[in-house]
Amino acid sequence: MGEKKKWIVDRIEGAFAVCETLQKKMEEIPLDTLDFQPKEGDVLKEKEGILYRDERATSERKEEIRNRFSKLLKK
Repeated sequence: MGEKKKWIVDRIEGAFAVCETLQKKMEEIPLDTLDFQPKEGDVLKEKEGILYRDERATSERKEEIRNRFSKLLKK
């Protein structure tokens, strides 16, 4: 079984969520296709053709970024 599709919201631009894919490409996802309001840094995944916010992956990613930033400040 291959890895699910996954996007990380880079920014909201007008009517689109501009997202980075696992392949490091940028894609625009129309906000009107989502049943939630994404925020910068959210991890989006697809299940049965429907995009959803992966709360666990989003939290883990934000914690990892906080840790990296904290290490930079200590240098």
